This record gives sequence, structure tokens and C-alpha cells, in this order.
Amino acid sequence: MRKKILIACSHFWPSIGGLETSMGQLGGELVAAGYDVSVMTLAFPGRSADSHEGVAIISVDMPAFQHAIRAAVASGAYDTCLLIQDPLGTIVWSVEQLAPPAHTRVLVQPIINEDGYARWKDKQDFRQRLAAILKSSTAALTMTKSGPDHRFMREAGVEPVYLPNASSQAVPAGDFRQQLGIPADRFVILHVANLYWVKNHIGLIDALPDMPANWQLVMIGTPTGATDCVAAVQAKLASRPEIKYIPGLPPEWVSAAMRAADVVVLASHGEGSPITLLEAMSHGKPWLATPQCGAANDHLGGFITDLPGFMPRLRQLAANRALRKELGEISRAHWSECYAWPVVLRGWTDLIETGRLQRSFEPGAALVERMRQVRAALGDAAVPAGNAPEALLGEFARRIDFGAFHVDAYREGPVRFGWVGTVPERPDEVNSLLIPAMGSRHQMAILDEQAAPAQAAAFFQSIDVLLLTSEQDYALSAAVAAMACGVYLLGVRQGRLAELLERQPGAQLAAPSGAALHEAMNWCSGNGAELRRRGYKQAQQVALRAAGAAP
Repeated sequence: MRKKILIACSHFWPSIGGLETSMGQLGGELVAAGYDVSVMTLAFPGRSADSHEGVAIISVDMPAFQHAIRAAVASGAYDTCLLIQDPLGTIVWSVEQLAPPAHTRVLVQPIINEDGYARWKDKQDFRQRLAAILKSSTAALTMTKSGPDHRFMREAGVEPVYLPNASSQAVPAGDFRQQLGIPADRFVILHVANLYWVKNHIGLIDALPDMPANWQLVMIGTPTGATDCVAAVQAKLASRPEIKYIPGLPPEWVSAAMRAADVVVLASHGEGSPITLLEAMSHGKPWLATPQCGAANDHLGGFITDLPGFMPRLRQLAANRALRKELGEISRAHWSECYAWPVVLRGWTDLIETGRLQRSFEPGAALVERMRQVRAALGDAAVPAGNAPEALLGEFARRIDFGAFHVDAYREGPVRFGWVGTVPERPDEVNSLLIPAMGSRHQMAILDEQAAPAQAAAFFQSIDVLLLTSEQDYALSAAVAAMACGVYLLGVRQGRLAELLERQPGAQLAAPSGAALHEAMNWCSGNGAELRRRGYKQAQQVALRAAGAAP
């Protein structure tokens, strides 16, 4: 008998947007996999049918929406119910203090971006109630590895289940450049986002003044009910006639635009997992995004920078066709490995069939290294000064007595691993990360987190790789001390730790899972000479910073 799946989301076909695209594709993929799928969503004036591509649509007026979702979950009619929305909406709250039937799995995916999180992160009652809902669900899903959704859950004692967004590629409708009269040699910058304040159209336009004559910014975005935003964007565009604006396009023409672009940009104040970037990656395009763009921070093949850094990065890309090609290939490969529907669908079927995710979504070590080499070749010339990683490095470097930390001699032999922590006080880290990371292959030296500087110095000089499984202060201090001793750093992609290690030459990040860390440790074991070289280069940079000779 076909299992019945209910997806509860605020918007669906024929409405156009990232959520609608994602849920439409998920529904279609689940139907193709043999499930009976229904979507419960808000009534939409232009909806002319109660089904779309095999997915049944249950349209509900706003006043009854929350109650209808609660009743559906409680009814026992569905084997799995997926609730997806920003917690500032009503959908997630529809199951508060609800005990669903034993056979019904409830998957909750709160879309928490930086913009929305700032509105409630200090409201303790809101946080506690939301955490209670997530803890009572079968699985609490995040779309990022270290974004605000992941950070909130970790802080609230909720075990996050990382299941990334996915995208499929529509067949391009035609030649986009020819359709718009854009010369073949023009450097095309593409921005795709509906007209909402959070998408920051005006910020992007202002960040790209006086573009060279051979550049072309194309902005595609449907006007929305946010009439003040629409009016402001239109007024700004009126002052910049060189920008081509298109008020919305069907998927096949967005795909054509992606194929025609040289780079895709996103300037949002907040995103969960932007489908625009996944579509760009599927087309093999480099991309550029602001730090607030959620899951963009997890993607390879592009750059994260504040808006003042957009113009320098775009100049690099415009001047270097080979760089665009290399980044595009990395983008496409990462999409294929982690974000294509055949890959992500297996995660959804894991949850539907067993209630547990049985796989991770990490790019291979070779692809991560390929991206690192691109960054190393470019240097930091286009990265604005005062960014978060450098600020964190300086913050923790100031706390350390560097007189005790120095590199004595170049190490040789098998790669040696170390971990800092007080084992009885860190049972979750030890059991869920440290032990699975070691497996049966790797040994681990352990230093108590309260050790004196001289003990720590001797410890760091005896190991090659420091495994970091926490973003707490003691771990960040240990990371900087290890850098000073030429130790390579392997950390979980989480909060401040991810910020600290993102651009360090002798470090890499992995998903916060034992399997992902084990795979990364396997790479380290097979690349001792390379990681030692990087560690020593990193030690030199730390020494220069400590001496005040480098920013």
C-alpha cells in the first residue's frame, strides 16, 4: 500500500518563489518514488486545479489554516507529515502540544534565517516553546550546517538533522542573450529574487555603481504584495537604466538566464537555503553571496562576502575566464554530489521509512581541496578587512602566551591526531563525534582543557592534526594555540568555529557527524606532508599577527 505524505507549506503552485519551487520538486520526486503526496497550503486566487504534477493540493483559507494542519496531523490519515515554514508563521505552531498517532512521523523544518532569527532570538518563551515542538517531532530538520537554524537547535538542546535543499534543472527555453540583445562578449551578472525587502535589491544596485561598459547586470524578480518595496526598487531602477530588470520569468527562461550568465549573485539580508544558488551551481556557474544567505555558507564554487566586497570579487571574475570556468566546475560537482534530487531524495526516504537519516551530505575531500587551492591562488585581496574570521582570530590570539608556543622541528612519520577536552564533562561530543571519528583506524591523544600553557605547548608540538568538536571558548583558544605550533586543524562546521577556520590555510571543516569527521581524518592520514606544510605556513601567519606585523 502506498504511503501517504502530507506537506504543509504556506505557498504552492501556481505561486512563484523559492519555497514553491522546492516543495513542488520535492512533491514530484516523492510521487515518482511511489508515495501518495498531498500539499496543504493557503488558498491562492490563481489556482485553477486541485492537483499539480501528481501532487494533490488542499487549499485552505488563512483563518482555518493552522487548525486544518493540526487536524490533518492528528487524523492518522498520513504516514509522514512535513511542516515547513519560518517560525514567525503559523505552520510549525499547529502541532504544539499535539501527540500524533503512533504511526505518523512528524518532520519539522523551521526556516530560520538571520533576518528572522534576530526578531526572536532573545525571547525566551518563544525559544522554549519552539524547542519543545522540535524535541517532540520525529526529526527537526535544518537546511544549513552552521546557520541560525543549526545554532538555535544546538543552543536549545535539540538534535538537528541536516538535510539540504535540492534543485532540478529546467530545460532552457532558448538563447537568453539573443532574446535580450546582450552581446556574447558581455560579462553578465544575474540576480534572481522576488521583490521583498529581505532580498536587498537596492543594496545590490548601490554596491555596483559605475559598472564597466562591458558588464551587464540582469535582475529577475516578480513584484510582490510588499508594495513599498516594489515601489522603492522600481524607483532605484529608474535611476540606473543600464540595468536590465525583468518582472518574473517561468522556470525554463530562468534556466536560460542561468545558462547565459557569467556569475550569479545574491545580496539578501536573510535566507534559509536559496534555490537560486543551487540552480546556478547546477548550471556550472560561479556565485557570490552575502554572509546572511544561509546555506550559501556551505556551498563550494563561489564566494561569501559583504556587499562592499562584491565589486572586487566581480572584477576578479570578469578578468579571469579560467577562474570562472574552474569555479563553475566546482559548483556543478558539488551540486551533483550533494544537492541533486537523486542524492537528497534518499535522505527524505530515510526519514519517511525509518524516521532517521542514514547518510551525510558532504562534498568529497578532493573537491574541498580543489576549492581551497582556488582560494589560495587568489589570496585575500578581495576579502574586506575586519571580517569575522580575522576578528575571532585576533580575539583568541590576545588570550594566549605565545612565549610557550613555537615550532621546534618539522615533524615526520605517521600523522598523529589530538583532541582537547575534559572527557567526563563532554559525553555528547565524545560519544557522538570523537569515538565515531576515530573508528577502528585512528588513535587520539587527549589534552585536558584545563592544562597549563607549558603542557599544552608540549601536546601541540607532538601532534599533526587537532580535532575540534566544539565552538566553546576553550576550543577556540586551543585552535589558535595549535596554529602557533604548526598543527593542522580539523573542525566541525559550526558557529564561531566555522567562522574562525573558514579561511585559514591549515584547516578544514566537516559536517558535525562522526562519519564526516572520520572521512576527513582518513584524508589527513594519507596527506601528511601536505597538511604539515599548510600547518607550518599557518604558524608563520599567526606569529606575524602576534608580533603586530600582519593584520
